[in-house]
Amino acid sequence: MHGVCHIEIPTTDPQKSKDFYGAVFGWQCEDSGDYVMWRAQGVSGGFTTESAPADGGVLLYIEVEDIEKKLADIEKAGGTKVTEKKKISEENRLFYKKALIVANKKDLVPNEKIDHLLKELSGEKLEIITVSSLDQDELDELKKKIFLMLDIIRIYSKAPGKKATFNDPFTLRKGSTVSDFARTVHQDFVQKMKYARIWSEKKYQGQMVNRDHVLEDEDIIELHI
Repeated sequence: MHGVCHIEIPTTDPQKSKDFYGAVFGWQCEDSGDYVMWRAQGVSGGFTTESAPADGGVLLYIEVEDIEKKLADIEKAGGTKVTEKKKISEENRLFYKKALIVANKKDLVPNEKIDHLLKELSGEKLEIITVSSLDQDELDELKKKIFLMLDIIRIYSKAPGKKATFNDPFTLRKGSTVSDFARTVHQDFVQKMKYARIWSEKKYQGQMVNRDHVLEDEDIIELHI
């Protein structure tokens, strides 16, 4: 049995599609050169601009052992070849994930050995961090580094007339808007929202903002439905 190995979704704007499917369905999306890859529950694919959304829906890629033989089988079964085969570049076959190398227990290793290790790994494209679990400052710096790599922001909710809740912030992708936040709180809120108020440490103190306002880390949002 030959399974679907890749699914392409036609779009006129890959970045908007990336934001939409990520916000609504929680898909993991990453830029891969000029191509946007997505992954969802073991299935992966990409957003393509080579065909319009109305040209026939999604494009399925099915993995086979011998493409020439399978093309002959398709035509024999009544199928039609509508385009010539083409090679997919290695760049578009990869799904990139942000990562870094963390070397723990630096307090148990002499400095010269640490230097030797860093030289051995210097050819890696990943950033290398050495930490000791006994050094709280280093652990705090590692947490900060991981948070920044995730490209996310923390948004706190506030009900009208009540204090903000700081225990469980909503996490959104950097660049998200008030509409994205409303959709995350509840799918219906993005349509029913009349306006929102925003608080931040230095910039806003309850000002009214529209649904396209871009949020920043640790903003406090009060939705008015």
